Amino acid sequence: MAGVQGSTARRNIEQQVGYLRFKVAFGDAATAVAVKKQWLPQGAIILRSAIQKATAWNSATSAALSVGLVGGTGTEIASGLDVKTATGLVAGTLAAGALAPLAADTQVQASVAFVGAPTAGVAYVVIEYICDNDL
Repeated sequence: MAGVQGSTARRNIEQQVGYLRFKVAFGDAATAVAVKKQWLPQGAIILRSAIQKATAWNSATSAALSVGLVGGTGTEIASGLDVKTATGLVAGTLAAGALAPLAADTQVQASVAFVGAPTAGVAYVVIEYICDNDL
């Protein structure tokens, strides 16, 4: 719950854009297992997301990164982004569950579905949002 002592969501009290940035690595979890990451605050509106593919996954045939909201589909922020091929910055595509202000503090999760266990692979996820500072 936002505004409650102990909340881990980042809340800007001024008219500022906030960012979450976190690392997703090949050894974080088994294929397609979601790993819980940082928190977005109640009332936040997600503006966009980007994924910096720093080191391509070296799995046998495929590796697809999905980022979403815990309690949602798990793909609201980015769905099935190829992290096996070329490195670089790619934009995530927001889906319906991420297009409205968040009803409560909400944790973000990330998963990579891969075929053939990788021994390398790193990506950084950046989520841009604004807070409802009228709460």
